[in-house]
Amino acid sequence: MKFMLKSILFTAAAAVANGQFAAPLLGNVGLTSVAGVEDDGDFGRQNLPVGTSIFGPFEAGFTSRQDFVLAKLGCQTGKGYIQGGIDTWTAEAVVARDCGVELPRWEGNNYVSILGTCGGHTGDYHFHERFSCLYEQKGGHSTEVGVASDGKKIYGKWENFETEELPLLDACGGHWGPTPDCEWCYHYHVQDTAPFTVGCFGPNPDNSLVTVEQCRSLYPGCGDGDQTQLETKYGTVDYDPWCPCYDADGSTIGTKPLPVFSYPELARGPGGESASQQPSTGLFGGVSTGTGGKTKMGGKMGGKMSGKMGGKMGSSTMMNTRKFSGIMGGSQKTGRANSKFGGKFGGAFGARKFSGQQTQAADQTGNQGRSANQNGRTNQNRRTNQNRRNNQQQSPRRSNRSRGARRG
Repeated sequence: MKFMLKSILFTAAAAVANGQFAAPLLGNVGLTSVAGVEDDGDFGRQNLPVGTSIFGPFEAGFTSRQDFVLAKLGCQTGKGYIQGGIDTWTAEAVVARDCGVELPRWEGNNYVSILGTCGGHTGDYHFHERFSCLYEQKGGHSTEVGVASDGKKIYGKWENFETEELPLLDACGGHWGPTPDCEWCYHYHVQDTAPFTVGCFGPNPDNSLVTVEQCRSLYPGCGDGDQTQLETKYGTVDYDPWCPCYDADGSTIGTKPLPVFSYPELARGPGGESASQQPSTGLFGGVSTGTGGKTKMGGKMGGKMSGKMGGKMGSSTMMNTRKFSGIMGGSQKTGRANSKFGGKFGGAFGARKFSGQQTQAADQTGNQGRSANQNGRTNQNRRTNQNRRNNQQQSPRRSNRSRGARRG
């Protein structure tokens, strides 16, 4: 009954969200679609059924009403208070500094943190982060963990676990690409940093990815003048509360473009207009958590792809009829930037290697390409035959000597 009620509310929320793209700042932004178990040691195990709530990044705040919760974290009375509208990761860093304790931490067999080991909390359990007990760290693309309130699926953090590739996401936390359940669709991923899952509901109406600026325009709390400085265990942070739109540096105030917008082909979406004015420096690049970044591509996207740039891609509307032979991917590894293309879409990555040059879109149709190839082969055959005749006329003795040498 409880799950049925949640499903009704979920459907109603989706109808609203699909019109305005703003996600709730408190409460459900989705529901889990798989079950899991959170194990916090001696604090107990908790079964997490299908339909468990997924919340956005924010806490409602800690006041004296939460003294009993803060005491369990090691805070003295009057310590650890924090305003609402701060993401859970930052909130925990503020509490840790104010209370003079390490968070999160293990005390023997007990896990001490604002959130449990799987990324959720409270008696009426809901998720904020990680979802680590809902999917396995193995294979390629992470499996599904939930469904957002707009009906789109949420997957674990990996674009490809085996090659340590993280996805390039927009401000909503989603992107276009292949998943275990679809060949090409817009979907969300779990993220290690805020907003953790959904910052808003994407994509834009024209299918383009959502920029930080577009995301912030959906929320009155973004840029409303209540910016504050938070003292965390990592240092002082400038923060705009109740704004779930984070730039490339993880700031709710900064304006550094997200990495995906360095690639207009990605930002555009199928049939959409690119939100980026930056020149493309590669095709379907990846995100790096280190200093160098490595991108890896697969070969087959949407429809049948040729081994070279200029093959036919899916339908004529896909990516404004540009033709490529890669899929989006990213690398968590550091090192000198390079690109790998080839292999099967969604399968083996990096079967063919390229040196990181900007991928060029083919402007000719498939028939023109085939015609050009045929003409090239015909001309080459003509030249080869002519050369053979010339060689035979000019050097018959050399040919005979060669045959004699082979016999000897």
